[in-house]
Amino acid sequence: GVQAPVGAAISLAVRPEHVSLSPLQEHGLPGIVRRNEHHVPERLVHVDLEGAGAVTARIGGIGAGVPTLATGDPVSVTFNTLYAHAFDALG
Repeated sequence: GVQAPVGAAISLAVRPEHVSLSPLQEHGLPGIVRRNEHHVPERLVHVDLEGAGAVTARIGGIGAGVPTLATGDPVSVTFNTLYAHAFDALG
């Protein structure tokens, strides 16, 4: 794991299939949908995180019980920390 000092900048890497999106709510990182890529049977949704970079989520396709997300929609972004990889400034 990363042994960065408290307050040091780190980068977090999470694969798109481990990122979840939901309507904007109290928990999670707030973000704005910037683009949808439709691939059968799934979608890649690109989200700008407020002040924290960007993330891509892989979600089910339209009609798979997944809400439609349009460009500009506010969302909450969560992920399972078991699948997150942290990197310090040295990589």
